[in-house]
Amino acid sequence: MVVCYMQVVGSCTGGGTCGVMVFFDQRRYLFGIGEGMQRTFAEWRLHLSRVAAVFLPQLAWSAVGGLPGASLTVAESGVTNLSVVGPAHTSNFIAALRSFVLRPAFTVYECTGDSVQCGDDPIYEDELIRVFAVSVSLPHQCAPAQQQPAEAFATTPPPSPGADSCPVGNPIVQDKNKFFMNLADFLPRKMASKADCEVQQQSAEPCVPEVNYRRVLPPAETSTEVLSYICHLPDTPGKFDPAKAKALGIFGSNCGKLVKGETVANSRGVVVHPHECVSPPVPGPVFIIVNCPDQSYATDLLAHPNFAPYYAEAQHAALLECIVHFTSPDVVNTPQYKQWMNMFKPTVQHIIANANSPSEVVFRSSATLQLKLNLLHPTLFPLPVLPATAADSGVYAPAQGFPPHTRCARNLLKYVLGPPRNVGLDESDLATTKFSVSDTLCEVFEKPDLVECLSEFRASMQLPPLPTSLSLCTDSPQPCPTLPNDSFRVTMVGTGAALPSKYRNVSSTLVNLPCGAPFMCDCGEGTFGQLCRTFGEAGAVKLVSDLIFVFVSHIHADHHLGLHRIFEVRRQCCMSATLPPLVVVGPRQLWFWLQEFGELVDATCRGSPIFTFTDSKCLLKGTAEMPPFKACLANVGVTEMTTARVIHCPNAFGVVVTHKSGWKLVYSGDTRPCDALIEAGQGATLLIHEATLENSMLLEAQAKKHSTTNEAIEAAHKMAVDSVLLTHFSQRYPKVPLLEHCVQDQSEDIAEVLPKCTLVAFDQMVVTRELIPVAAAVVTPLRMLFKEELGGEDE
Repeated sequence: MVVCYMQVVGSCTGGGTCGVMVFFDQRRYLFGIGEGMQRTFAEWRLHLSRVAAVFLPQLAWSAVGGLPGASLTVAESGVTNLSVVGPAHTSNFIAALRSFVLRPAFTVYECTGDSVQCGDDPIYEDELIRVFAVSVSLPHQCAPAQQQPAEAFATTPPPSPGADSCPVGNPIVQDKNKFFMNLADFLPRKMASKADCEVQQQSAEPCVPEVNYRRVLPPAETSTEVLSYICHLPDTPGKFDPAKAKALGIFGSNCGKLVKGETVANSRGVVVHPHECVSPPVPGPVFIIVNCPDQSYATDLLAHPNFAPYYAEAQHAALLECIVHFTSPDVVNTPQYKQWMNMFKPTVQHIIANANSPSEVVFRSSATLQLKLNLLHPTLFPLPVLPATAADSGVYAPAQGFPPHTRCARNLLKYVLGPPRNVGLDESDLATTKFSVSDTLCEVFEKPDLVECLSEFRASMQLPPLPTSLSLCTDSPQPCPTLPNDSFRVTMVGTGAALPSKYRNVSSTLVNLPCGAPFMCDCGEGTFGQLCRTFGEAGAVKLVSDLIFVFVSHIHADHHLGLHRIFEVRRQCCMSATLPPLVVVGPRQLWFWLQEFGELVDATCRGSPIFTFTDSKCLLKGTAEMPPFKACLANVGVTEMTTARVIHCPNAFGVVVTHKSGWKLVYSGDTRPCDALIEAGQGATLLIHEATLENSMLLEAQAKKHSTTNEAIEAAHKMAVDSVLLTHFSQRYPKVPLLEHCVQDQSEDIAEVLPKCTLVAFDQMVVTRELIPVAAAVVTPLRMLFKEELGGEDE
């Protein structure tokens, strides 16, 4: 038997996602890939590059939200094809990614009624695993009402009349449920618009072609299908008996042929069959992944015939080792579900993962960083809101009706499936998930020079002495104080570039106006989780329900993959209150993605659209067309909101927001230094500008159309802004960018700007207009706090 184990990589609590990884030496298999899985992998030091196949439980964002970003990461590691197994219309979901996922190819295995009813044929099979799907769908009367695209997204015109239908994939002849999809070859290409070419000319590089996204996908019904998976591992080959072989006159290479299952002849010409010298193979172990999101699926799931061969005393009962239940608390605690669990043999290990699993701090590295920053300035860097750490062992009691071997999921909990001598639970990795506030404080206080620096800075800011203990909030923190009429509050939700890391999530910035109304600039994957860690879950839900608009600077995945989670939260809020559709401003490619995925899920609330869309081009300075939502901005004190084309990818924009009190805020998005943005933002109060790379990497910044630290500061100088907040740092600088050289080789004027108004962004950093001078002064003690990290890469 090969070495194999399954491991919980997401226990559904602590802001994390739900997932199980199956490990072999050669490859991995991932069951569940919700939003935030990439960052979870980074935290646990796991790798996506060896994932051979991803198994989707359903086409809901909570179950698939991590796939788009993860597929790009897998492609960057050199993997040319990723297998994806899921319910009907999974190919539509993959095809909808074509506007921003162009590198990897996918082999898609779709379950249909024909492919899962009998249970005889696996939906996925290779030399290491055979996977059988168990499909359950809502009755038609329970399914969400289907909305026509033009009705659900009424503010954006549908594609041009007569647009070509776009094939979803190329079916492989021998299997009608299997598709090969290469999104790089998926669509024709056209030249970029004249305006895009004019912007590109500033970089002295040829104009980049733009994908034509106007070819529509075939229609797909709203998906309500949920899949569970029954997984068989390979058989252990039978043992070769050399004594029997010798007695039958078999020697040398013929012995190896018998082991391989071949028939041979001895020197006398007598035919010898493998079973005469080799014992029968030992069937491999079986595990089951059960997905039951709510009560509406429970009845059909528990009665599904595909589970019957694994019940106690049934055909495959002896093979079943473990069942992982991604089952909601309202289902798992019912007598019917407990009775069903007891239908399997009593030695089966049951692992239950849902919102009632013991709370854990998933992103420990980020929380530790935030604690250290809080010692520097508690207002700029508020303490993170974290779940209460579990004190119990997480075992369900048999007295409650559960089988004897039932326990809660914990992050990194293992179940070893082979070799047979090691089969069972393995808790050895659980110790690595512990989070300790006291250990973090001890690490700081063991450095006298650092303590002296922090104490001096706090004294200069008239802050209380350095605390020797901290009490973390495990609920909603105190509400933010009311802003003066001429102020604003900027919360840096995510400050990393390209992909999430342990310390920095991808791009997202929240801005609160004086009236308290918030808007958001970019919304990368995991944004809502970041809001929960900053404001508590209740506070995050309130912020999302109050959002005026979300501005998405461009189509790259790290700037918009958090939108669907925001939509889900607003849809839940709509169940108890009436909310207007959320205004999304972005490039037109984004509308196609939101619309096409919206057809697969319930993208409405009580029959009304969950969002409306405005093309960023409509907000360019001098544009005659007036988007209807501009009238709403006046109600919250915004007198002007304009976009400017920037130098990054086609249809990339920055945005300028002006308030009636006189302040002006500029958000660059991703860009090279850009004259159009500098002109639009002249005299701004605050410029939030990307500074992806250090100054020594100018050539790479030019090639990837990003800015260096010096270039961002120089853009601020040319814009004559009061202050610049640097963000969107490459993940090669995991904690803090290289600051000690950020004014090297620059004019004296630029050097003078840095200590006065240059701010360095961290995740969950909160800056108000009044705190800008304080935030700028923090740069010097930051060098001391991260002295060991400056100039070096983290793992």
